[in-house]
Amino acid sequence: PFVSAVPSLERFLGDDVHKGAILTAHFSTSVGKAANITGVCRVPGGGFATCATDCTLRWWQGAGGSEESGATVYKTTKVVTMDSGCSALDASASAIAVGLAGEPNEARAGSIHIFSMPEMQFVTQFSEATKTITTMKFSPEGNLLVAASMDGVLYVYQSVEGQWSHKGVCGSS
Repeated sequence: PFVSAVPSLERFLGDDVHKGAILTAHFSTSVGKAANITGVCRVPGGGFATCATDCTLRWWQGAGGSEESGATVYKTTKVVTMDSGCSALDASASAIAVGLAGEPNEARAGSIHIFSMPEMQFVTQFSEATKTITTMKFSPEGNLLVAASMDGVLYVYQSVEGQWSHKGVCGSS
């Protein structure tokens, strides 16, 4: 079964030939164990991205399929290592945003990192939130990003001609 934090993964990706989960965890070779997936989203050009407690953001693309079943096989094509566990993510046509949790680096809790798409090059980061980012969503146009934090505040960011800035908050901590 899926990690409870990502029950929507099967809805938009389907399932494997055995009617099980496509992906349940990242496997960290450095730690020798699986890490819980904490966020998932579709990415432009096909495939999907995941973030996990192993401090990685991974981009998965279809790598073909099984002739017997017609099921798509997904392969990690890009991996970005963060300096803290990842807690949420979302993608637009031009950017992917990753929210950080506080483990293992408590000072990074609430940070948001934005990367360009499809290159996955670092663009900027924000540190207004004081606790773990729990969810985030781009506007349909991709120029606004709203992030919710465990500090009880919604943070609003805007991109104008590719330059991201903090625009305000809803609520107070």
